[in-house]
Amino acid sequence: MRAVIQRVISASVTVDAEVVGSVGRGLCVLVGIHKNDTRDDLELLVRRILNAKLFSSVPEADGSGGDAASTGKPWQLNVTEAGLGVLCVSQFTLYATLNKGKKPDFHSAMGSAESREFYNDFLAEMRRQYQPDRIQDGRFGAMMQVQLINDGPVTIIVDTATEVSSAPSSRNITPNASSTALSSLAEASDKALKQPKQKGPSQPKQWQPKNKPQAPAEPTAAASSSASPSLTTSPTDAPEPTTASR
Repeated sequence: MRAVIQRVISASVTVDAEVVGSVGRGLCVLVGIHKNDTRDDLELLVRRILNAKLFSSVPEADGSGGDAASTGKPWQLNVTEAGLGVLCVSQFTLYATLNKGKKPDFHSAMGSAESREFYNDFLAEMRRQYQPDRIQDGRFGAMMQVQLINDGPVTIIVDTATEVSSAPSSRNITPNASSTALSSLAEASDKALKQPKQKGPSQPKQWQPKNKPQAPAEPTAAASSSASPSLTTSPTDAPEPTTASR
């Protein structure tokens, strides 16, 4: 999601000559929805809008001069602490590009039907976290005239695509998580390959199978030496029959 947050002395939205939403001192927020936005983007933007400390610690006496006329410390209070209003205006043109020529391209913006539901969820979350009557709105999908007096001027742009990182997302979270996992596996493999082999009693056991072909030769030699007295006749025994004949 993308938002243009403006600190205002007053702001209003008119549709067909009818004022459909207005605030005095507070914020006017133009809201754009990207086609890949998720609930994480929505909740992050709500926090950014309601928690941004854009107001002085001591507001100007009657409010007509805005924070520019305040004698207090600047950047001390957020809109909820100051008890001020927020006017939200749907603005799909925040995702327009001019890369293909002179006509704006809106393909990065979420489709009309889907974005209507998404925007309504955004408003509901804003009202859930703040006083519902303090959250004003334009009219989704209508041709609107937005009037405001910027106080300061103070204008801040928030893009959740550069901040969302806690939850998986098809836009930018999953590739980073995958690449991190692959890098970890690669590092672990490199460490395993570079680690020297340990020398110890277990080392000879690994090579024991290579000596097995020589093992049968030892019992064969022993058997032949033990059997030689009974099965073979040495040439030195030849005189014994000669003595017997005598």
